[in-house]
Amino acid sequence: MSHMVEQHGAETSHRNSGAARVPERGVADAQGAAHGDPGDDATEFKPAHLAAWAILAFVLAVVIGAAMWPRGGAPVVLPSQMAGPTIEQGLPILFEAPVFALVDQNGRAVTNADFVGRVWIADFIFTYCAGPCPLMTQKMAGLQEALSDCAPLRLVSFSVDPARDRPDVLAAYAARFGADSQRWLFLTGDDERGIRRLIGEGFRLVARVTTPEERADQGWDDILHSTQFVLVDERGRIRGLYDSNDARQMTQLQRDTRRLCESVRR
Repeated sequence: MSHMVEQHGAETSHRNSGAARVPERGVADAQGAAHGDPGDDATEFKPAHLAAWAILAFVLAVVIGAAMWPRGGAPVVLPSQMAGPTIEQGLPILFEAPVFALVDQNGRAVTNADFVGRVWIADFIFTYCAGPCPLMTQKMAGLQEALSDCAPLRLVSFSVDPARDRPDVLAAYAARFGADSQRWLFLTGDDERGIRRLIGEGFRLVARVTTPEERADQGWDDILHSTQFVLVDERGRIRGLYDSNDARQMTQLQRDTRRLCESVRR
């Protein structure tokens, strides 16, 4: 089975128009101006003028500041003030995880709302897959053990073939890999197209039925799906995608998961 892995400065010159002309009032006046004598036409800035300008500047600052301070009390952050993508806990926020309502290997109803307040890792498999699915599930079992001290963590395996992977089939498959049914859920449902749309549009990963030509010419299995693991935070936001075939990325997944779990504990 073949699987697809996602995702002036311009220089200005100034010309002299000739020597500066001395006013007809005489050289004495010109010398006076050169020494700072304001003359008859100059405006004399007295302390009262300076005070008035200071008051005006203060009022303008208050008005502008009030306009940028919403009723909620937090200052407005303009797009130009944002240095880069939104980051929390040292991880980017990619997009919202999709809404779903499915059942697990024990026949219990499970929705995305059940994971609010919890960190979770998702993958996408089917039980009769002869390709990477067993390896993915084995790696998920490794995460279950390595992150056993991360209390807020849940592992979620979505079946990409719910027509065959009914709860009892998933339960037997889960038992083969030592899955703790309280912490590792295998999800299925009745809407086969809906689940694949959930994965394709919601998680933005591949999950589709292969064509007869693909199966005949390339020896692919019935279903083509992603081999990436997805990290979701306690608010249902996707924080990372990790290639399950890359050992370094899987190690990074463990680090990132711990960071999110520690954040939830605080």
